[in-house]
Amino acid sequence: MNLYKEPLSRFLISYNLCSQRSAKNFVKNNEVVVNGNSIKDAAFLVDTENDTVIVGGKILPQVKHKYIMLNKPEGVVCSTVSDSHKTVYDLLKGNFNETELYKLKCVGRLDNNTSGLLLLSTNGTFVNQLTSPENEVEKTYFVKLRDSITDKKSYVLKAEKGIEIPPENKSPAFISKSAFIKWLSDESLEITITEGKFHEIRRIFSALGNYVVKLKRLKMGDFILDETLNEGEFKFL
Repeated sequence: MNLYKEPLSRFLISYNLCSQRSAKNFVKNNEVVVNGNSIKDAAFLVDTENDTVIVGGKILPQVKHKYIMLNKPEGVVCSTVSDSHKTVYDLLKGNFNETELYKLKCVGRLDNNTSGLLLLSTNGTFVNQLTSPENEVEKTYFVKLRDSITDKKSYVLKAEKGIEIPPENKSPAFISKSAFIKWLSDESLEITITEGKFHEIRRIFSALGNYVVKLKRLKMGDFILDETLNEGEFKFL
């Protein structure tokens, strides 16, 4: 899985050279050269920050994407606007102009009551690769439960086998994919999942007869939350 490369078609579309519909024909019928090699496949992956792309003898400017790690606090939502809560974009204001700010897309969402690792990027391919269900990117969370557990092995086995989750709001019932639990104490643990259904971790423990009182994302794929970041702080990757 290449997180940073984008289809050639997307790069050409960003320069208004073609549309999504016409991209295949454009690449076939025009002289498109990437790093000295003639390319006739619109799906060819290019590193738009480092590769040299020439169309009709003219070099296209490279695109410098932004990649951000944010330590999201509770009480903040992953949307551009909210009537009742502060948004992650409110935390970033003052560091970007408005056009730059709203080109940043959240790499998966954390709900209002969940804190921790949130990635944002202007690279749509990067976002899609990390969030696409078929890629089964591992996500690890810290969980604190309401009730202490003595039979920890039972939780581990049930989570690994998959748990029948009842419907919630508009989200239908489902059987969770294997989740992996590492116990830290009688009421705290780390859990790793490979899907991201609506309130999945909270619903898993609810189905087990418990209640999540704190949820914090620690890791997503190869990206680990920098614990030197205070809540609300971010850094460029």
